[in-house]
Amino acid sequence: MKKVVKNNKKGFTLIEIIVVVAMLCILVGAVYAGVSGSKKKADDASAKLKKEADDISAFADSQEAEMGALGF
Repeated sequence: MKKVVKNNKKGFTLIEIIVVVAMLCILVGAVYAGVSGSKKKADDASAKLKKEADDISAFADSQEAEMGALGF
C-alpha cells in the first residue's frame, strides 16, 4: 500500500513575504517620486497666483486713487 503524502501548506513562506515587501517598496518609491514633483509645481502655481492677486489689488487701488483725484 502506498502512502499518499498530503502537503497541507498553510500560510506564506518567508521568501514570498520578502518578495511582496520588496515590490511594495518599489511602488511606494515610484509614487513618492511622482508626488514630490507635483507638490513643487503646485507650490510654484500657488505663489504665482498670490503674486497676480497682489498685482490686481495694487492696480485696483491705484485706479481708485486716480478716479478719486479726478472727482469721480
